[in-house]
Amino acid sequence: MALALFAGAIPARAGGGTGYGLSAIQPLVFTGNPTLDLAQRYALAVLATDFTGDTHVAAAGYYTNPWIRDSFAWGMVPSRAGNSLASYSGLELNYWLGRQQSFGGWLTAPKSGYFDETPILISAALDAYRVSGNLAALRAALPRLERGWRWLKNGFIRPSHGSSVLIYANVPPHTAADWADQVARSGYATELEALWYDATRSLSVSESILHHPGQARYYAGFAARIKTDINRLLWTGQAPFARNAPDVPGFGHYRSWVGPRDYFELDSNFLCIVYGIASPTQAASIDNFVMAHATYLLGLGSGEGIPARVVYGDYDPKDYAGKHSRLGPGRYQSAYWPTVGALVALGYARSGRVGEARAILLTLARTFVQGRDIREWYGQDGQGNGAPAFGWAARMFLVALYAAYLGVEWYDAVPGIPSVPGITLENPAGPGQAVLSYHGRDLRVRVTGHGGIVRVAIGTQVHRTPLLPGPLLCQGCTVNVNWAG
Repeated sequence: MALALFAGAIPARAGGGTGYGLSAIQPLVFTGNPTLDLAQRYALAVLATDFTGDTHVAAAGYYTNPWIRDSFAWGMVPSRAGNSLASYSGLELNYWLGRQQSFGGWLTAPKSGYFDETPILISAALDAYRVSGNLAALRAALPRLERGWRWLKNGFIRPSHGSSVLIYANVPPHTAADWADQVARSGYATELEALWYDATRSLSVSESILHHPGQARYYAGFAARIKTDINRLLWTGQAPFARNAPDVPGFGHYRSWVGPRDYFELDSNFLCIVYGIASPTQAASIDNFVMAHATYLLGLGSGEGIPARVVYGDYDPKDYAGKHSRLGPGRYQSAYWPTVGALVALGYARSGRVGEARAILLTLARTFVQGRDIREWYGQDGQGNGAPAFGWAARMFLVALYAAYLGVEWYDAVPGIPSVPGITLENPAGPGQAVLSYHGRDLRVRVTGHGGIVRVAIGTQVHRTPLLPGPLLCQGCTVNVNWAG
């Protein structure tokens, strides 16, 4: 099978009886499961529909302007298939790098996230290099990324509030700290701090790639301190606040933000798992709570909702942001977001709970196929709401298929330690094959089996390690991964 067949022919504008021209679109990850493969075609069609030729709008016919968060938050699809996906690591990144604000940060709309898009873009620049291998682009972006980082570091760290490294989100009137734009997450807020950690760590890796060892060590040390303070100030064993939901006993989790009420938020907690902020013991505590309430939080077992409900219970009106026209019990950011569902699948895969990751992906896929669209958020009845053709959800579903279903991700050289970046393999949620773009090389990856022992064949070479160094990954080569034991 030629590599081009995996890429598929993605139309610039979708059409047809269902609203999308699916006949010309092939899945990125061939799983052999008809629902998963068809859902991918919907996801790719949504991204093609949202694509303007240079950037993606958030949702066709709804948010008609591009949004940094919707295009880059929480991961990049490791593929250059078609113009739409290729734009993420090229044209679209350049579009936003050229729109840095005069003060140094990046904002799509202050009312819908004042702090989070700057760290998101810093991380996205490294992700783009991992896909494209365009070292010149990373080098050109670095001064802007450093300036954006300094804007946050010099302007929003408040040691008097308890940390010399965390961002204190002193949210201006009528704005939001991050994507939860209807909720007054402020001060030390876990999701924002997790993004800040990942951006700082990503900047360290970028400095290392560009042979700036002193800067790489500085950012690596700063990131380590961020991680320490997230766990010091935001990890708790108390019972979370539960509004319109049964009370639960105390358990280990990350607080939503340091405030009068602690909500258990899936996005905040699972981002800490995916970024490695949570230890295995901490991740297990979070995972176990969610699975104990899987029907309510993930829509698993009874068909209620879809993965995943953003928060256990509902946000109290006292904690609504200045902009809260959509928020209410079981609505909007108190409801189910497929974007967050894909993040939870990534977290479960990172914790080694691939059965749970597979169940989440299958539930998402069924929802997309049955609704013939990918909506912004869903009610408990499974009814889609908000923006149609929602690009963030479509993109995150594809990201999760690579990392959670196939178990294939990038890894970076650790600053200060001689090593070669490459790809890392984790136990898959199912068998499949895909083309993965790595540093501008397109690799065919085939994954089979389950277990703790891996055998990797690349041409005539056989490896028995889950870390595959970059020099082994040639353009067009096939990587056969078999798990056993």
